[in-house]
Amino acid sequence: MRRIIKTAIPAALRRLYIYHQIARGVNINFWRLTALYRAALVSMGNNYARRLNAAVGGLEATSEVATSRKYADLDYWLRVTIARALCLELVDSKRKKILDLGCGTGLFMAISRQYGHDVWGVDLPFERMSGEDRVVYAAGCEALGLQDRIARVAVTRDFHLPKPYMTMRYDIITAFMIRFYFKDCGYWKVEDWEKFITVVRSLLAPRGYCHLEFNKETELFPETHFVDGDVTAFFKRVGKFENGIFRFS
Repeated sequence: MRRIIKTAIPAALRRLYIYHQIARGVNINFWRLTALYRAALVSMGNNYARRLNAAVGGLEATSEVATSRKYADLDYWLRVTIARALCLELVDSKRKKILDLGCGTGLFMAISRQYGHDVWGVDLPFERMSGEDRVVYAAGCEALGLQDRIARVAVTRDFHLPKPYMTMRYDIITAFMIRFYFKDCGYWKVEDWEKFITVVRSLLAPRGYCHLEFNKETELFPETHFVDGDVTAFFKRVGKFENGIFRFS
């Protein structure tokens, strides 16, 4: 019995930690998320996990920690993705058209589609990715059958999407673990974000909104953690910015 408890507690604590980290103040029911996780695992998880594990298994060993091969940990990322869908109220909701910027392996798109939504994505052209990202992201998108729903375009401050992406209007535009605002000479300033927001607003449907989640960049921004002070103040003027989540309409 002691051995069972000892091995079970870390997994349970890890899941709770995941939920609290992703929810960031949003109340998510633990048991509901677990039920949704099990359902998603049955419907799409096995093929996706197999393809990603095969892709990762073919990669050379690396000493880097934060690489795209981390997405092969389906137990973690599937729970994280479902928690995001719950935070955005995508479960048991009216059908929405969603555009995911920096969609990666396509897991958020697949989960949103499973809940009945019309999903589209944007990510870098494969030739502009590192070899590892190219292998992992291609395997994920192919396993989920999303290749024809992803525009291979770099997200810049004044990005332009091809048809039909540019002519559609989206109820929600998302981006998670954002890195596209970094550039060779540093990171986006207020004027860069102004141009980006103008483009995004032109793609939103009436009453639509954009939801951006930032990584913590404490070394760069020790006081504000996610973006610099000027951008933080700008985000709060034009939308809602709290705990690294920026939402505007």
